[in-house]
Amino acid sequence: MMDVRLIRRGQMYRYYLRQVVVGDYLRPVRTPLGIAQVQVGVPPGRWTGRGLAGLGLRFGAIVTEDELCQLFGQGRHPHGDWLVAEALAAGKKPAVAARAGKLGRAVEVTGADLVFRPQPTIQLLWALGEEETRRVIEGAHERAIEATLAWIEDHAATIRVGAQGRYPTRPVHGLAFARFRHYESRAGTPLLHDHVLVSLRGLRPDGTWGGVPLCSSSRWRVSLLVMSAGEGDAVGASSGGPKARAVEEWRDVYDLLDAVRQRPNAWVRNGSLQELAVMMFGYHLALQVHDVDEAFEFHRGSGGFASWLGRARGWSMATGWDAAIMENLPGEPPLDAFFRLVDEYREFAGQPGS
Repeated sequence: MMDVRLIRRGQMYRYYLRQVVVGDYLRPVRTPLGIAQVQVGVPPGRWTGRGLAGLGLRFGAIVTEDELCQLFGQGRHPHGDWLVAEALAAGKKPAVAARAGKLGRAVEVTGADLVFRPQPTIQLLWALGEEETRRVIEGAHERAIEATLAWIEDHAATIRVGAQGRYPTRPVHGLAFARFRHYESRAGTPLLHDHVLVSLRGLRPDGTWGGVPLCSSSRWRVSLLVMSAGEGDAVGASSGGPKARAVEEWRDVYDLLDAVRQRPNAWVRNGSLQELAVMMFGYHLALQVHDVDEAFEFHRGSGGFASWLGRARGWSMATGWDAAIMENLPGEPPLDAFFRLVDEYREFAGQPGS
């Protein structure tokens, strides 16, 4: 499972350096970061990602407080102060030297906090299991994170180039992530989870820096949910059981839709059916990327749900099932109409209801 939160300028000082990077405990005043992490029993953060070289960072190196402050607290180069001092020493004027520490223009949102944790059933196995069980779960957790970060770099991260930022492309090299492993919740109960802070600054092919807009967080979240199937399979295989999906929280797209139905505001903004359609596309993309054998019935304009809707109601699917529902049922809240029609389709297709 993965949650996504944006990191804004100033939050690094008020929240992350005081709590998050020290195991979610309150960091004692004037205690160095490394000492505080040792005191609460969490490992130091480590840098990962393909974009490290462009920032002068090394894979696996310990994340320092100064690097966090400059990259996420100010949106600057993680070694910006050193670069500015070097430029001044080389005889550059202060205004010119100041640019050496910048990563493009100043921005309010400097990064995103991706919080990874196994599903509750696997968390329980991890908390109560033997050492071998815990080791296997942590290994599966690691692989899920690594695969998700690679997917984000390969498929989700984009940067705009050309006149007025008309064309999207992938950032040169990739992105920079700062990973922090935690073993307990804020309440002190066992909870395996990782905070992965991703810098939303990317290098363009022309050597300039720009913002990496956060792609639909639902697409990132759904991607991890698909990979969580592998996490559950790894646990089942290690314990000698069949490679079945017995410990997964969600089995298919219908379980995802049931979760959206129960808590729509947690998934889509303002009841937007179009945003739900984008999330469905993200789910389908994740199935393809991770080679998951599951039939997908919610293509926007054809097949499955759309084809049934066109035949049963006589609606055009030229602009997708989401637009058709909003156009033909203007007096009904779009999400309510969608889920009512999904129930009808599930009954027609022989799918078990929610």
